[in-house]
Amino acid sequence: MNLRDCPAKSPSNSCLLGSTGMECDPLAADVTKPDPDCQYRADSTTSDSSMMFLSHLESVTHVCTAQTHDSLAPTRQNRLCHGASVWEVMEQHVDFAEGNNPAGGGAVDPTPTFRRVKTTNPAVFLLLDDVCGVDKPGVDCQGLIVYNALKPVIEALFDQDIPYLGMGKYREALSAIYKNTVLQQKESIDKKDLLDFVPYSPKKDYVTEPESALIKVLEALNSFTEYTGEVNILLVQMINTNEAGTEYPPLLLDRVKVSCVLYGYENYNSWLPQLADETGGSFYISPTYDPTYARQALTSLQPDPAEVTLLRQTRSLEAAVTVPVVVDSSLGLSTYFYANFSASAVGFTLISPAGDETEISSPYTHTVNDAAAGTWEMVLNSTEGGTVDVLVTSNRRGAESDVEVKTWTSASSQGNLDLNTSGLIFYVSVTQGNVAVKGLHVTATFYSAKNLATQVVVPLSDDGYGDPDIQLHDGIYSGYVTDFGAHSSRKINLFVDVTVQPATSARAAPPVGSRALPQDPFDEAPCCGSVAPGAVSLEVNRFITASTAVTILNGPSFGSYDPPPSRIESLVAMAVDQDGPVIEAGTVRVTLKWNAPGKDFTQGRVSRYDIWYSDSLETLISDPESTTKVEDSQYEGGPPTPLDYGGEQTAVLLLPKLVEEETHYFITVVPVEARENEEQKGDPSPPVSVMVTSGSPFTTTTTTPEPTTTTTTTPEPTTTTTTTPEPTTTTTTTPESTTTTTTTPESTTTTTTTSESTTTTTTTPDPTTSTSPEPTISTSTPEATATPSTTESTAASTSTADPTTASTSTADPTTASTQS
Repeated sequence: MNLRDCPAKSPSNSCLLGSTGMECDPLAADVTKPDPDCQYRADSTTSDSSMMFLSHLESVTHVCTAQTHDSLAPTRQNRLCHGASVWEVMEQHVDFAEGNNPAGGGAVDPTPTFRRVKTTNPAVFLLLDDVCGVDKPGVDCQGLIVYNALKPVIEALFDQDIPYLGMGKYREALSAIYKNTVLQQKESIDKKDLLDFVPYSPKKDYVTEPESALIKVLEALNSFTEYTGEVNILLVQMINTNEAGTEYPPLLLDRVKVSCVLYGYENYNSWLPQLADETGGSFYISPTYDPTYARQALTSLQPDPAEVTLLRQTRSLEAAVTVPVVVDSSLGLSTYFYANFSASAVGFTLISPAGDETEISSPYTHTVNDAAAGTWEMVLNSTEGGTVDVLVTSNRRGAESDVEVKTWTSASSQGNLDLNTSGLIFYVSVTQGNVAVKGLHVTATFYSAKNLATQVVVPLSDDGYGDPDIQLHDGIYSGYVTDFGAHSSRKINLFVDVTVQPATSARAAPPVGSRALPQDPFDEAPCCGSVAPGAVSLEVNRFITASTAVTILNGPSFGSYDPPPSRIESLVAMAVDQDGPVIEAGTVRVTLKWNAPGKDFTQGRVSRYDIWYSDSLETLISDPESTTKVEDSQYEGGPPTPLDYGGEQTAVLLLPKLVEEETHYFITVVPVEARENEEQKGDPSPPVSVMVTSGSPFTTTTTTPEPTTTTTTTPEPTTTTTTTPEPTTTTTTTPESTTTTTTTPESTTTTTTTSESTTTTTTTPDPTTSTSPEPTISTSTPEATATPSTTESTAASTSTADPTTASTSTADPTTASTQS
């Protein structure tokens, strides 16, 4: 068995487990009968490099580079990284980009050294805007709504391992600091007293000025000698900045991390996002006074945050609505339900999983100290219509079964993405412990600081259809941005909210399968490529605001974004027909399957597929259009009709055989979107390989649907044959042979038999030789003949290799035949 790792370097000993005995190596000569249950376990290798799946061997000391990596091997590395080697992937990181830390850069002791740089968790300082914010009909003070919702999170800080706390309030300048001390030891602070210091009667000013307040806080921290460790500052701003600046003044940034939450969407200091980025903080902005943003910003500053946001959404109240909220078993402590209505004649009823109903009155907040696991329902109505903002949070129980949600994008580690070189992909990972959670409804909603009112929703999938989601049920949900909506600019900063909910629709069909090597060769249930094993189904609600941010470079102007087709990742050779009926002289039938890409990444359908093949893998990868294209006449049944994204495509190819030797073909598929004057093509798929056996390109075999031999037998299998004294068969022949052969000009042999040159065999029950009119097996007349003729050629074979004889026979040993 040849199990390839880096090219020409394979494990010297490997065994096959759980196999049915069919072919397992996809690069072996016979790939017509792949064994879907085959598993590899390598005991040793002749290579010192690995694509990570052989890293358990002591002899493997290097990762593969572009020179040693096998981009065709059916490994998870190749599927996830588009055939790139481990080192090529590592070079994309800032630590190795642009020549940093080159491979083979010298012998360096790999033993890590550790230096303690932080002995305690950072202190927390809250800088709160003492202004109500934008006026809203029917609402006395929108800022007060935010601060009332923020108080439970502030209270939770006392349960965290935080050494010092501090709080300040500002309007046009710093107006007050709690106890006139920038920081105090947490244990010395009266919890209720601190909560009472939170703005409770903000002023209705129309401008604010956080810049001077922030400078004064930083100066106070610089002179505070009792604590010199790191400090996390949360700045909350409620209304427009007066005379917003474009650059922040020189501040003390070496031990301070600043996170900002801005409400309203007109003027703000444009240096605040830059300040948050450079200090490692977060930046949130909300056009409405949604307390979710302030709560999550403060939660993110906790060393071991307990609060999780389950749901945040806005619903129309043209009719009563019921909002389901799933509280899973890992949560339930201090579960907070909040509804912010735009109208005044409203109602709010909370129903527990057991069916208990609770009427919630103004200000329409309710906390359940220990919420039962299951689906809670918020029944909301308004006689005046309008909308309602819904927020639900809960605290972890500290169980090992906690559900974890992580988010990231396809942008570089610096958070920048150039649309000229790649598309924007959002990723969300949902796991319970170390197990993936499947079957969820996940969306990413993005917006920009300058256009908060228009939000674009991107559905994310864990379907394994290919680009962008490589593997089904691995708990990683992904999706391309195919429309930037109103967020069109050459450079723009986007912020992303992520919503996780139980699925409400039927699951998509599974992807086309693939035979890939296991992620862990010693795992009893290895990962088999496009489907990850072991995922669990859970009902989960999660909401993460401003979960990630990305800066788009060379973005679309005026909404004119036209992305290319996505790459086909799931191409597999399902069958190779070497020995079956030959459809066309000198061909082999190859059946390919893949999941359809979209016209615009994952949207729509492409116009056609171009399939290219070559006996050179290097040429096919580097320049596929210089290889051989499959023509329309080479498709059995015609070229495949493109389907919508994810649809299962099939193509049956008739590829040429060579006469004297085997052929190793490599095949790739390119999706094409045809336009009026031009075409847009997706990237070529990862290639698949097919081994084609040698064969004569001139052999043609024609077989009638049914044999035309007429056979009559007696009930007993005893044969009586009319014979001459010595031969056992009496044959009426021509003077030289039983058959008359006529050679055609094409050097073929055709057997022509007249009605007289037949053999009559009579079968009787008695084992004696006689002639009888009883039932016979006869080939004696043109009307009932089993003798091939030029007018009724039932099995004519033409060959240049040697003369052939036309013959007719049955499976039964009692037959009439004409032979040479």
